[in-house]
Amino acid sequence: MKVVMYKSFVVRIYPDEVQENFFTNQFGCCRFVFNTFLDAKKKVYTEKGEYLSFYDCSAMLTELKKSKTWLKRVDSTGLIESLKNLEKCI
Repeated sequence: MKVVMYKSFVVRIYPDEVQENFFTNQFGCCRFVFNTFLDAKKKVYTEKGEYLSFYDCSAMLTELKKSKTWLKRVDSTGLIESLKNLEKCI
């Protein structure tokens, strides 16, 4: 019988005010994108019976960033990862 041991590390960060604002903005925008597209997927499915793919949502995100200029202030990689996480959840 083989015994496997796992190591784990607990890390705590102490961000300064600028970093804390960055994290708050980034996480808030990612949460907004996730919830917005979750709602959009539900509406399209219930109304039309169609499924919005990742690529459909990605194109819609580009249009959403034009109307919500505050989404341009954060890193776009995090927003795309929110869409990828949404795909994994559904």
